[in-house]
Amino acid sequence: MAGRLDSVFKAVESTAPVKSLRGVYYGRQFLRRPGTFSGIYHSFAEATAAAPAHHKLGYDHSELAELYIDRHDKILPSDYPVILWLERALRSGRSIFDFGGHLGVQFYSYQKYIDYPKDLRWTVLDMPKIIERGRILAAERAANQLGFTLDFADAARHDIFFASGSLQYVETPLVERLEKLARLPSHVILNKTPLVDSEPFVTLQNTMHTFCPYAIFNRRAFIEPLFSLGYELVDAWDTPDMSCLLPLNPEHSVPAYSGVYLRLSH
Repeated sequence: MAGRLDSVFKAVESTAPVKSLRGVYYGRQFLRRPGTFSGIYHSFAEATAAAPAHHKLGYDHSELAELYIDRHDKILPSDYPVILWLERALRSGRSIFDFGGHLGVQFYSYQKYIDYPKDLRWTVLDMPKIIERGRILAAERAANQLGFTLDFADAARHDIFFASGSLQYVETPLVERLEKLARLPSHVILNKTPLVDSEPFVTLQNTMHTFCPYAIFNRRAFIEPLFSLGYELVDAWDTPDMSCLLPLNPEHSVPAYSGVYLRLSH
């Protein structure tokens, strides 16, 4: 009996009127609720074109500078693998290039768990409006080891490349960025990255203040090109406290993001 009822419910849910009502309801929720996602697109341009009219786009806005201010003094469960490998990488390296590190969120939160070397140099690359606020905060907190840049080429002067929850906001693949560097970082630590074993796609995220194209990567296509640069995979983990839920396209939802640690093999 229960199986028959499930079949009936699924049949009703798949009808055009119900799908239409569900689409209207979630469309309104997507406009109102930060952290939500909507749509399946082939490119950043396509996702941008589908963004709600009369709303800000992208990440270069001063409103987003305060977005993670509550995380500067705490960590999430998914941060523990990073803390483990970052602490080990710092035994031989003294500089971290933090791609999309916002105001230095991880620099502040990890210092409770990692005994930073006195000569540590932690450099954050982010958008101009974010960096502007980050420099003010660093001065207020006397964070002398923390610096900021707008130039990706500066990654060549660092031992560790670190990206946590940021790669999905940029269109250029990571491997294409790294291969142009004058020198490769010895360590690559990536966390909170949406990797799937199916086809990649782009969706749209409501960040609270803006709407951003948001990439979902195919796992093999994302990781294996890094091997051609000389990196080897040391560890990989799931980050279940980060997910991408797509109520109108549930088959494309990503229930848990991923983290990986790669190291130059030579």
